[in-house]
Amino acid sequence: MQRAKKLLLAIASAALASGVAFADKPHPSLKQTDLNYTQPFGDDGPKVAPVEGKWGNGKPASMFIIFKAGQQGAWHTHTDDYDCVVLKGTYTEQQKGEPMVDVPAGSWLHQPSVQPHRNGCKAGGDDCLVYIYFAHRADAVLTDENGKPVPPPKK
Repeated sequence: MQRAKKLLLAIASAALASGVAFADKPHPSLKQTDLNYTQPFGDDGPKVAPVEGKWGNGKPASMFIIFKAGQQGAWHTHTDDYDCVVLKGTYTEQQKGEPMVDVPAGSWLHQPSVQPHRNGCKAGGDDCLVYIYFAHRADAVLTDENGKPVPPPKK
């Protein structure tokens, strides 16, 4: 019994000490007004704002993406999986050989690597805002519906 009390006291002390050690360090955050949206896929593409990491550098990355209502992205693949949370609007996604699927706000989806797909935002409603997280690397290869690479659109 005495041993259990000492163990509990040691765990509580360690937890308290770790809380104190991290208390003076800033907690990462980013306000909407701090986001820097660009259109890396041209004027007809979605707006992308990086949160953490960098597109195409082979490391984890996350970003917010805005699609205009009715906007449809091109077919593409990614080297690695990603997770997506739909924050606003009705996001759309289509996998190779499948019909277009509506993904409403409040939904989560997992996109497997190297699977040809396209995403967009359903017409007639709000613009779409999604948050995407790549645990390994963020990249995209434009393809046709069958996954064959195609040249990027001319700017």
